[in-house]
Amino acid sequence: MLKATNIRYSSGKGTHKKEILRNVSFEVEEGESLYVSGKSGVGKTTLLSILGLLLNPTSGQVLIRQEPLLSLTAKEKSWYRQTKIGLIFQEPYFIQDFTIYENISLATIFQNIPKQLLEKQIIDYMVTLDLHMPLETSITLLSGGEKRRIAIIRALIQKPKILIADEPLENLDDQNQERVTNLLDTYVAQEKAYCIIASHKKRKFQKSICLEKVT
Repeated sequence: MLKATNIRYSSGKGTHKKEILRNVSFEVEEGESLYVSGKSGVGKTTLLSILGLLLNPTSGQVLIRQEPLLSLTAKEKSWYRQTKIGLIFQEPYFIQDFTIYENISLATIFQNIPKQLLEKQIIDYMVTLDLHMPLETSITLLSGGEKRRIAIIRALIQKPKILIADEPLENLDDQNQERVTNLLDTYVAQEKAYCIIASHKKRKFQKSICLEKVT
């Protein structure tokens, strides 16, 4: 089980201190997805950053199988993030001078996957998401929607136990939204992963929470 308990987060100091999250708690079972909804500015991205070990909360804890992730050292968090967490950012980040293959393969540097096998895995994902350009294509030649799908492949390629996605359907037409949704659902079920998705897109999830603005 992935469990978040009483997550609180405040930014700023003194008179400029602002509370963003207050006592956010939830549980997610293996093979299950959690939908995080709420208006812009209520802290969805902040919560995902905490779950992805990119940001420390003011208080609270995140546990996976009773292991307290927020109590790990900075070095341990970095290793855990590289090997156990797949991150899909709201704005995909890429090394502009790199090809599709080079950008995706960076996510597997700790796994020593043979190049031929890695290429096959990437191509299989690309076909599933209706991407048919060569792996040697420069990332700069892709459209926003194509970059979004490549970012999703990069998050999945390392077979993460925890998948965290911030607006994964953004910039995608209806057909590609369905392809991405089906791929994420299949991955989570097959790998018995934990998935937390923040999105404005309305769809049915096994579990959901709605964040409210802290007053």
